[in-house]
Amino acid sequence: MTSPYQVRQITPNVALLLAPNPSPWTLEGTNTWIVGTPGSGERAVIDPGPADEGHLDRIMAALGGRSLPQIWLTHSPGDHAEAAAPPAERSGATVYTSRAREGQVRVAEGERHVLGGVPMLVHAIPGHTVDSLGFELEEDGIVFTGDTLLGRGSTAVGMGLMGEMLTTLARLEGLAAAGSGRGFPGHGEILEDLGAAAASRLASRRRRIADVEGRARAGASVDAITDELYAHVADPSLRMAARHTVVSILKYLDAREHGESAGAHGR
Repeated sequence: MTSPYQVRQITPNVALLLAPNPSPWTLEGTNTWIVGTPGSGERAVIDPGPADEGHLDRIMAALGGRSLPQIWLTHSPGDHAEAAAPPAERSGATVYTSRAREGQVRVAEGERHVLGGVPMLVHAIPGHTVDSLGFELEEDGIVFTGDTLLGRGSTAVGMGLMGEMLTTLARLEGLAAAGSGRGFPGHGEILEDLGAAAASRLASRRRRIADVEGRARAGASVDAITDELYAHVADPSLRMAARHTVVSILKYLDAREHGESAGAHGR
């Protein structure tokens, strides 16, 4: 039987290595992506994952003797970023993130870099977290979406970030229309039609906003709305995330009602 933790070569320039950290939050585990052209002597790693020794060993083995000058983080939670330090120490790699800690390099919207011979464009895609980044391989037609758009299901929305999430989903739909049609997420299977996935999730978010708005106008409390709309969510931590989503929607509705800036409420 083939192990789910073996390297899978997805395209000539991108390989996938699944981290062994399955959970209700991470689905089958964190997707660690290894990027580089077949002829390059370098590789870049996107989201090295949790600090699991076996996973770290598999990352280093997957390099096939090539150097690792770059490690990229779509966002900062430990299931994506904990493993950044050990391979950086082993290989001397620089860690790139939108919220740089000591020894890391901060990157921002619109920057262009080369990962193992593959051109990459950085996008700010807040919503799941304020610091979420997307990495677009324009020539390959791929966007690494982190946890902003998962391989299946609905991601948690950061507190107060519903407007940003709506804007980001519309932007991902636009990137797909412009040619980057596949989404490589932080968890779950590859999104073969990024545009359709983003559009579907955007429509779902808007339906949920309407659901919350109707109940709030009828006088329901945050907890009552959460209990009604997320009755199917049993895991306590996921239920708390659902409550945060309800609060984020209420903040979004309040901002929209008071005419705050377009960036604050996703127009």
